[in-house]
Amino acid sequence: MANRLSAMEQAVRLLSSRSHFRMEIERKLALRGYEEEEIERTSRRLVELRYLDDERTARELAAVRLRRGPLGARRLKADLVARGAGQDLADEVVSEVVPRDDSELAAEAARAWRGRGGRPALARYLERRGFSGRGILRALETLPAGGESTTPGSDET
Repeated sequence: MANRLSAMEQAVRLLSSRSHFRMEIERKLALRGYEEEEIERTSRRLVELRYLDDERTARELAAVRLRRGPLGARRLKADLVARGAGQDLADEVVSEVVPRDDSELAAEAARAWRGRGGRPALARYLERRGFSGRGILRALETLPAGGESTTPGSDET
């Protein structure tokens, strides 16, 4: 195919839309049929040029995810690892941005919750958001006596 982009051109095109983890770029190039050697060469060069920086990307992604609403450490770590951050990097970034005691964040999420179903549904929602058991219990304690959210809506994450 004469008009095919080089792996470097394709990677830069991908990076122009958003930051990627090194693993993401390598996987996307492989899916597009580039040879392993060319992918590795491209990946190394992108790191040298600082176009690929897993630490920076992890911090950016964590900030974006937290701007959307409070998350617990488990959920944020899982999101980072799923996208391509290594476990150690995900642990480091999450420990810097999510307090060890996530009770206040869980309470904030509970106050913003728009679901129905009372305490059990809220507990499931907070669990899906990755909050600790301690944070969930403390958030449930902040609910009004009826246990229902004051603003009904959907229970989606």
